[in-house]
Amino acid sequence: MRTQYEKFNLVEHMKITTAELPQAGYQLQSELYHPELVQFLQNESQHQTWILRVFRIFNGLLFMGLAGYIGFKLAADWAHADRYITQFGNGVLLVFLLVVPHELLHGLAYKLVGAPKVSYGANLKKLMFFAIADGFVANFKEFCFVALTPFVVITISFLASFLFAPSNWYFTIYTMLTAHTTFCSGDFGLLNYMLRFRDHGIVTVDFKEEKKSAFWIKTPTP
Repeated sequence: MRTQYEKFNLVEHMKITTAELPQAGYQLQSELYHPELVQFLQNESQHQTWILRVFRIFNGLLFMGLAGYIGFKLAADWAHADRYITQFGNGVLLVFLLVVPHELLHGLAYKLVGAPKVSYGANLKKLMFFAIADGFVANFKEFCFVALTPFVVITISFLASFLFAPSNWYFTIYTMLTAHTTFCSGDFGLLNYMLRFRDHGIVTVDFKEEKKSAFWIKTPTP
C-alpha cells in the first residue's frame, strides 16, 4: 500500500539503496564532509554552470537594488537616516527567523520525493543549517526539487507580501529577500555540482552519523 507521501510524489524515486549502487553500475565520485562545506563551495565556484551564473546575477541585482535604495534615501533625506538604517537592520535580523521554515521546506521536499526519514542539524560557528535524509539515494531531479523548494517558496512569498504589507515595511522585506537569497548560495553550489555531472547519472546520499554526503556516478561503459 502506498504511503501518504508516495501518493503525492512529485518526482519518481529511483528506489535503490546505497548498498545496491555498485551492482547497478555506479562508482563513487566524491565525498563531502559537512564541516568542509564552505571549502567545497569555494572550489565549486570555479566550475560554474548556467544555474550558478543565473543565481549570482539575480543575487547581484538584489544587492545593487539594496545599495541604490540606501544611497538614494540617505542622499535625499539624511535627516531620517536612522529610519532607513533601522529598517535595514530589522531585515538582517528578521531573516534569521526563516532558518527553521527554510530547513523544514527542505525536509518536506525530501518527504515528497520519497525519503522515509529526515533529520536536521546546524553548525552555529559557521552559521550552517541543514536537512539530512540519512541513507536516502537521490537522483538529480530529486535533489533539484529538494534544493530549490525553500528558495522558490520563500522568494515568491516575499514578492507576494509587497502587495499586502504597509509601505514602511517594503525596505525591510526587500532586505530580508536579499539576505535569504544570499543564504541560499550553499543550495545552489551543491546543485551546480550535481548539474555538472548530470549526464553521468549522478546520485547523492547523506550519512548522518559520518556527517558527510557521497556522490556516485554511473560507471562508464567500456
